Amino acid sequence: MPVFGWIFAIIIGAVILFLAIYGTVRFLGTEHTAQDTELVNLIDVLLNPYTSIEDVNSISGTISISKDSYIELECDSHGDFGKNTLTLKSKSELKGARETKGYSNYIYNKYIYSKKEIEGKEIEIIIKPFKIPFEVDKLIIIIPEKYCFYKTPVILKKEISEEQLSKIFFAEKIGDCQRELGQDFKLVCFEGRECPSKWNIKVTDKSYGDYDYGAVEKKKENNQVETLNYVNYESKGMLFAAIFSDEDIYECNFKRLMKRLKSVLEIYEKKNSVDSQFGGCYPFTDGLRSLKNIADEIASSTGLTESNARELHEAASSLESQNDYSDCKLY
Repeated sequence: MPVFGWIFAIIIGAVILFLAIYGTVRFLGTEHTAQDTELVNLIDVLLNPYTSIEDVNSISGTISISKDSYIELECDSHGDFGKNTLTLKSKSELKGARETKGYSNYIYNKYIYSKKEIEGKEIEIIIKPFKIPFEVDKLIIIIPEKYCFYKTPVILKKEISEEQLSKIFFAEKIGDCQRELGQDFKLVCFEGRECPSKWNIKVTDKSYGDYDYGAVEKKKENNQVETLNYVNYESKGMLFAAIFSDEDIYECNFKRLMKRLKSVLEIYEKKNSVDSQFGGCYPFTDGLRSLKNIADEIASSTGLTESNARELHEAASSLESQNDYSDCKLY
C-alpha cells in the first residue's frame, strides 16, 4: 500500500503540473492574441496620417512595434476594389519561434507594397502618390530589408535621397555598400550604368531616361529572374513599389488601383457630360474612354505588361493635355 500511495501521489502531481503548464501556455497564448490584435490594428491606424496628407510627392516614416514580430502581407484583387490583409505573429516567449496563429486585419482603403513577410520591431515606410494623370491614391511602400542603390540616376535619387531611411544606401562603389550595410543587402543597379554581375535587382527604363515605364528584374535564389513592369506619371512611386515588393503583391495591388482608376473615370465621364451639355465645355469623351478601357483590361485580365504600360502612360498624357487646355477642368 505505501508503494501504491507513492505512485498515486506522483501521478496526481504530474497531472496537476501538466494542467498548470497547459493553463499558463493557454493564458499566454490568449494574451499574445490580444496584443497582436491591438498591434495590427495600430499599424493600420498609424498609417492614416501619412495617407491623408494632400499634394505631397513623398513622405517617409518609421512605425515602432513594442516587440519582435512577423507581419504577413496578402493581397486580394477580387471584389469592387479588393483588399490587403495584414497578419501579425509575435515571437513566442515560451516556444522561441513565431506563433502559428495571428490576428488578421482586412484593409480595403490602402495599397500596401512589400514582401509577403516582414520581420522586426521597426517598419520603415515611404508614401508616394500614384498619379495617372490625376492622383488615384497613395502607395504605402514598406522597406523589408537593406538595399544598396548602385550608381543611381539623379532623377530617381532625388525621389528618396532626402528620406534618410536606414535601410536604403546610395553608392558609387560596391565597397561602399559593404562598409555601410555589411554583407546582407540587396544590390539594385540600373541598365546601362555598369550593373555588377552579382546584382539582385536590375531596373530598365524604356522611356528615354524619364523612368516613366520600364521593367524591374529580380534574381531569385535559384537564379531565375522574375520581371515586373512599371508605369509612373510625375512621381516614380510605382518603380519603387516594384523594387521593394514580391511579385504577386505588386501585381495584385496594381489591379486594385486600376479598378479604382476606372471608377474615378466613370465619375469624371458623368461630370464632363453635364459640363459639355449645359456649360458648353469641351467633351473629353475619347480621352476618358481610352484610359478607362486600358484600366479595365489591366484590372480584369492581363495585368501590367510592357505594352499596356506604355499605352496607359500615353493615354494619361493625352488626357492631361486636354485638361490643361480646357476652360472646364476635369480635375
